[in-house]
Amino acid sequence: MSKEKWALITGASSGIGKSYVLEFSKRGYNVVLVSRNLSSLNKVKESLGTETKSLVLAIDLSKLDSAKTVFEAVQKSGIEIHTLVNNAGFGSYGPFHLSSYNENQDQMILNIVSLANLTHLFLPGMVERKTGTVINIASTASYQPVPYMAIYSASKAFVRFFTKALWAEYSETGVQFLNVSPGPVETNFFEVVNAKEASVGKRDTPENTVKQSLDALSKRKASIITGPIGNFILSNLSRIVPTQIGLKITKKVMSPKN
Repeated sequence: MSKEKWALITGASSGIGKSYVLEFSKRGYNVVLVSRNLSSLNKVKESLGTETKSLVLAIDLSKLDSAKTVFEAVQKSGIEIHTLVNNAGFGSYGPFHLSSYNENQDQMILNIVSLANLTHLFLPGMVERKTGTVINIASTASYQPVPYMAIYSASKAFVRFFTKALWAEYSETGVQFLNVSPGPVETNFFEVVNAKEASVGKRDTPENTVKQSLDALSKRKASIITGPIGNFILSNLSRIVPTQIGLKITKKVMSPKN
């Protein structure tokens, strides 16, 4: 594969994002690494093979118009993005009325606004070239409202619906879309959330999440739930369990244990 293909990965400094960076590098792509943590990004960059070109952008995507800053930096570098991986995201846990106004706003900008804006900015070039890929990372939390993580589950539902709509809209243009809904994964997500209640079921590895998603992409699927089969079963229970019963069960599972 030509080294002229570039993949841009957000949240590239650790976890699933870092695994995408390493996998695309193995597959012969150059990579643009985006995260707010410059030192961690540079460590990831140092782990790449010498044949992989890279561009590091330490930009906080939880700030409004940050997607435009990323796009302009890439344009200035003369790079054409073939694959966009919108992986960056975070969640918070606890009663909504006690949550932080600023943190809630940052979460919605990062999980929804920046993801949609990056897609909007890089998509025209893909359509013009008649080739490209957009991978958006949602969550199994997108399949049902999650008490105590209301904004997170709602924002990931946006990602899932948004991506599947674009998969259909651009199905004949040469541009592929894939929604990825992981369950719990061994990343620092749960340390940031600071709630063991948010991790339901066996945790998957970032590497397996990436592998399963790229396998799904090769089959031109619109969406995939990654991880063990239990993730698929739990995500689809909402289809057969009455809404109010499902919400009561989810609330009991997610309620603070302290």
